[in-house]
This record gives sequence, C-alpha cells and structure tokens, in this order.
Amino acid sequence: MTSVVVRTEILELVDEAKVKGASMLKISPIIGFSARTLQRWSKTSTNEDKRTIRIHKAPPNKLTQEEKESLVTTANTQEYKNLSPHQIVP
Repeated sequence: MTSVVVRTEILELVDEAKVKGASMLKISPIIGFSARTLQRWSKTSTNEDKRTIRIHKAPPNKLTQEEKESLVTTANTQEYKNLSPHQIVP
C-alpha cells in the first residue's frame, strides 16, 4: 500500500523521466511498480485513495452473550471440566 504523498512524488519523478525521454517500460522496473500501476495512478485526477473500507458484519448465526455464558458455565462444570470441546459437543 502506497500513501498518497509517496504516490504523488513517484508520479512527479516519472513525469520528469518521461520528459527527458525515458519510456514507461524502462522506468517501471527501476521504481518497482508496473507500468499499469503508474498508468492507473496518473489517470486519477486528484490522486486520492479511492479504496472502499469493508464494514465488518457479524454472521447471522453468531452466539448471543447469554449463549456464550451458558456454554462456558456448562464447560466449567465438574462433569466436563477435564474434557476437550470435541468431547463435550457430542
């Protein structure tokens, strides 16, 4: 992941190199980014990071707090305290 500031600096250097006659195919291996990445970065007019942030949603079958407490209480009883979860579930 490259920050917007670093991306802008890289694009300025690439533009300078292109003005001096360097081709994108020669520039990209030197700086470590593909020609397509540089093309995509220069295509955006504001150089803003437009990636979306994924919002974490709880799964529909997530246990409630009461269910968790019930399971922990059951697992800690004298009958089950020395058993593994695989042995308790059946």
